[in-house]
Amino acid sequence: MPSQKTIIEWEPICQVCAHYNLGCPAFPNGIPRDIWQGEDEHRTVRDGQVGDFVLTFASPQDEKNARLLGLIR
Repeated sequence: MPSQKTIIEWEPICQVCAHYNLGCPAFPNGIPRDIWQGEDEHRTVRDGQVGDFVLTFASPQDEKNARLLGLIR
């Protein structure tokens, strides 16, 4: 069972990440709440995560679209 600091559901920003595939490889037991709520864009490796996965876009257009939608700053 995930701790209170994690959430299993995905945030829209997770859906546009090139690493996301029905789950987050960096956080297989649940995405931390601050990422899920959009407070942290997960641009750097965090303590406790698996591997060195961070928010990565498949293309510059995907990043532009995420910015236009307000998913990233």
